[in-house]
Amino acid sequence: MVGISDEFEESDFGDKRLNKRLKSISEAFVRNSENSIPESFEGWSETKSAYRFMSNPKITREEILRSHTNKTVERVKEHDIILAIQDTTSLDFTRHKNTKGLGYLDEKNSYGIMLHTTLAVTEGGRPLGIISQQSWIREIENLGKTKRRRKRPFEEKESSKWIKAIEETESIIPENVHVITVGDRESDISDLIFRERPSNSDYIVRTYHDRVISETKEKMYETLEKEDEASRITLDIANTSSRKGRKAILSIRFKQFEIEGTYRWKGKKTKVTAIIVNEEEVSELKDKERPLNWLLITSMSLEKTEENGIVGSGKEIRFTSFRDSIFTSS
Repeated sequence: MVGISDEFEESDFGDKRLNKRLKSISEAFVRNSENSIPESFEGWSETKSAYRFMSNPKITREEILRSHTNKTVERVKEHDIILAIQDTTSLDFTRHKNTKGLGYLDEKNSYGIMLHTTLAVTEGGRPLGIISQQSWIREIENLGKTKRRRKRPFEEKESSKWIKAIEETESIIPENVHVITVGDRESDISDLIFRERPSNSDYIVRTYHDRVISETKEKMYETLEKEDEASRITLDIANTSSRKGRKAILSIRFKQFEIEGTYRWKGKKTKVTAIIVNEEEVSELKDKERPLNWLLITSMSLEKTEENGIVGSGKEIRFTSFRDSIFTSS
């Protein structure tokens, strides 16, 4: 069995001792994944050594990640299809009063670092590793100044993280591997929907915008509600603080059509498949719980199968085989 230290055998900080120390620290963290740094090591000497390693200017996140990403790509090559699931995380250091270099987070008076990660996952939901990661801070002086941020070039906006991640993914994934980018509602931006893609790259995202269909001038949701049910699946919904775990019966409808861009993308048209997912048989829901209702959009063509499933036309993408990964991330 491959150990965690093998993930970092290509990391090189220009000092063999630091290279070796990275491996021993990573092994300690894996053995004690739920513990603090002092609890992960035997004695103050080892703990102090770990802190020194992390504060050493020779140690960079990019160099640590480079080795792991190379290993991830090797695992990706063993598959015909992978999902590239993007998500943003807030690292909250508000309680660390003496920490410098932090930016503001989503909540007032909360400070930390933003992290956007792309995780490679198999069709069946098995993680293969990180293939892209970006970090940044939101400058305090920009807090509450939305109009100023909107005037920035797209490349300087936070939403460009989705495109940067896709471009990084497409640059390292082999041409014979079909990669499907998965994103939540925040990823529903025109720069993702209308951009040119390599032939082995597709996307499926939960929509934020109910776009207008070029031919009929109807909205996507309105059109999909008129379609016959294509499939019905059961999905396990996990317990959260706001909802009770349950088995959800989901009805799926989809339709392919052409949509047209606006603003910077005005005049640009692209074919998409929109998918509506509605929860049926909702009698077990509590009063304040709402049934699941998703509108997804994908660059893939879909078609119904005789087995009441859905496949990506010409690409053999079985909808049911990766539905859990898509819906969980959405």
